[in-house]
Amino acid sequence: MKELQFILTADEFNKNRLTIIMQQNFRRIFLSDREMASARKIEAEINYEISFYDIIHMLLAKQADAILITRDQKLIKIAARYGIEAKAPEDVL
Repeated sequence: MKELQFILTADEFNKNRLTIIMQQNFRRIFLSDREMASARKIEAEINYEISFYDIIHMLLAKQADAILITRDQKLIKIAARYGIEAKAPEDVL
């Protein structure tokens, strides 16, 4: 949801928010304090090559047993190092 707030206007976000969260397959997940600490550890291990938020997305994908969708090739490579499947959108179809 936070990502959508960056790309939509406040009005667009508010109008579409309920539509999104009411979807049957929508599930909101959060990282535990331990997972957040792990994200900080990974951030240091990779010498801050990707943003902390990208690391959070990696860990959320892992927690949800989902594929992380991104066009960021560096993120895809780093995710693979940590056993997280990440692919470009065009590679999922």
